[in-house]
Amino acid sequence: MQNNRGHYCDFCKKARSLPSGREACEKSDRIDAGELAKQYKEPFFHECHMGMRELVIPLLKDDVLLGILFVGQCRTGGDYETRIISNAVKMNGNPDEFLRFYKDLPLVSQKNLINIGNILAQYFDAKILSSELLSSKIKEDSTQNDLAETIKQFIRLNYRSSLSLSEIAKALHINASYASRLFSSKYGKTITEYITHVRIEHAKNL
Repeated sequence: MQNNRGHYCDFCKKARSLPSGREACEKSDRIDAGELAKQYKEPFFHECHMGMRELVIPLLKDDVLLGILFVGQCRTGGDYETRIISNAVKMNGNPDEFLRFYKDLPLVSQKNLINIGNILAQYFDAKILSSELLSSKIKEDSTQNDLAETIKQFIRLNYRSSLSLSEIAKALHINASYASRLFSSKYGKTITEYITHVRIEHAKNL
């Protein structure tokens, strides 16, 4: 899991500039949040050592944690100012300065933050899957089920582009007619119908 290099708001930059601040940030975000992500395996809210609250999204592959995505920094409402002042004093920081940096952050509801997090999680899930699909070509001894599933996942990754049966067949190095028959046989709908279905479902989510 790579080290987190984000958190560039004034609040976090000031926190890292304090004595032992960088080490405390490292422990809070990469270590503590990382361990929680391994346990939860789904998005959760995490409070750092300075009292800043953020949404953490575990990035998984086959139930293995590849990394964590932080959605922040912002205010989510609630009485966090008292904790921020207390933590600033503990870290030998200026509480008034930290409170000012905190109040300068945008106010975002937890619901909106979760929605943003879900969109980002879907994007990174697609990137992980895309790298798998594009890293190797379909082998000749692939089963029909594997091939049909690969077509399905390819559509879900590329539904935003102008997809067609011939383009899918070309990208996956298979015969278009064979791909069409195979997909319809397994899923009960044509490839074109499935493309439309995926686009409608994503439109509803947005």
